[in-house]
Amino acid sequence: MSDDATAAKVFAEYIEKLLAAENEQRASLQARGAAVITASGTLVTLTLGLAVLVTNQGKATIPNAARVLLLFAMAGFLVAAVLAILVNTPRRQTILDPVAVQREVRRRWNQTESTGLAKVTADRLTWLARLQRSNDVRAVILMAAVTAQVVAVTLVGAAAAVILW
Repeated sequence: MSDDATAAKVFAEYIEKLLAAENEQRASLQARGAAVITASGTLVTLTLGLAVLVTNQGKATIPNAARVLLLFAMAGFLVAAVLAILVNTPRRQTILDPVAVQREVRRRWNQTESTGLAKVTADRLTWLARLQRSNDVRAVILMAAVTAQVVAVTLVGAAAAVILW
């Protein structure tokens, strides 16, 4: 086996591992997006439950400042949930054109293993670049969702402080 063939296989395996890692990253981002959705829904439910509990006891009313804070908190949870849903929204990603691949296979069928490996590795690099761009967008949206959730939790805390003060 020549040194070129050995290097080609090393590069091909390396690209394949990068692609697998990027796919794992996508799955991780989607799982974290689902966690934000769940947490936001739970926190909205708890916040509304607390508001109902406080107002139904007849002993206390929620001060206007706390009401405003709670309204903004609810909006924050809603924004977080919507953004997290966007993280999990399927995106159209054409990895390769099957017709073009079919033409390439026919054209290169009798060529060397190294030629085939180079073509497949180049295609995987194209796929990797598209997947990385998609994951970068998902990560930015997820970060915005988490930020909205943190702001909403802070507003709930501020509202609780106003109520208890």
